[in-house]
Parts: sequence; C-alpha cells; structure tokens
Amino acid sequence: MSGCFEFVDDIRAGRDVKPITALVHYSAFSAGYAIASACSDIVLSKTSGVGSIGVIMKHADFSQKLENEGVKVTTLYRGARKDDMSQTGPLSEEAMAAADSMLDHYYEMFCDTVAQNRGMKVSAVKDTEAGLFYGGNAIEAGLADGLESQQQAVNRIAAGVAAKRARVPKARGSSQAIAASMAMSLNLKL
Repeated sequence: MSGCFEFVDDIRAGRDVKPITALVHYSAFSAGYAIASACSDIVLSKTSGVGSIGVIMKHADFSQKLENEGVKVTTLYRGARKDDMSQTGPLSEEAMAAADSMLDHYYEMFCDTVAQNRGMKVSAVKDTEAGLFYGGNAIEAGLADGLESQQQAVNRIAAGVAAKRARVPKARGSSQAIAASMAMSLNLKL
C-alpha cells in the first residue's frame, strides 16, 4: 500500500474543490476501497463490491522442505531485523512482534482514513471485519452511497454538470481560474 494513503489525501483535498464520484464497476477492495473512500460519492452496481478494509501479511517457512531436498541455506546479513521475514526458517518471536506491530499500525491508519472519509465511526469500520459488501449491502454498511449501473451514473453526473453550467454565466478565463484554484488547494505548480 506504499503511496496509497498519500494518494487518498490528494483525492480528499480535491473533493473540497469539486465533487468526485467513485464509480465502482466490479470491485473496489482493500487499497481500491481506500481510494474510493476519499471521493465525495461512491456509486456501485447491484453486483459490484467494496470493502476488504484490513491488512494482511504472510510468511511461508520452507526450511523443512529445503532440508528434505538436501538444500542448506546460509544467510549473511547485517542488522538484527534484516532477515526477519526470510522464508528459509521459522519466524522468531521478535520478528512476529515486529510484524504484528506493523500490521496494527497500518490497520489503524486504514480504518481511521475510511472513517474520516466516509463520516463513520472507527468502530463501525472495524466492525466490517474486512468483509466484502455487494450492491445494497454496501450502502447499508455505509460503504457506498448509490446503486446505479456505470452508464446511469455517468449520465446522471453529466446531466448535473450540464445543468449547472447552463445556470452559470461564462466569464473570460474562468477555466484557467478554476484550474489555478484547484492547483492551489492541492499545492500543485502549473
């Protein structure tokens, strides 16, 4: 998930400038859901899914297999933690504790981010238990806002933009002013 939360922050800042809709066509799970949660609105079809708000790490110990095959692995390293996740031996208690601490940190960050983005309590996010939610169940869980096909959502958004533009008189340079405003709020240089 490296870079994911920074990207989520950028999207979140952008929605303060203008509405951003996540159109979930199939799925937005885990990091995909973190990104979708930053949008103003999440729309999905009745068979599309969201969620999987959790973190996972796996370790496989192949030491017995290697030994059975007559392979002896010699690992040379510096730094006490460098070989923690090696697949050529079991995890030490220290390595397990370090991995658990990292998982706790990222899980809290993920749940806090979704809760803030969706206006939910952190406990409600955690109560999803990294489950997958489809269609109406996603809306009931607070993980989505609307149930539409992708084309219906695009048509609705386009109609709303067209109606808004029809009501607002055009000013010279307005598109440049809007772009500059967005860039400033996102701390970008044009």
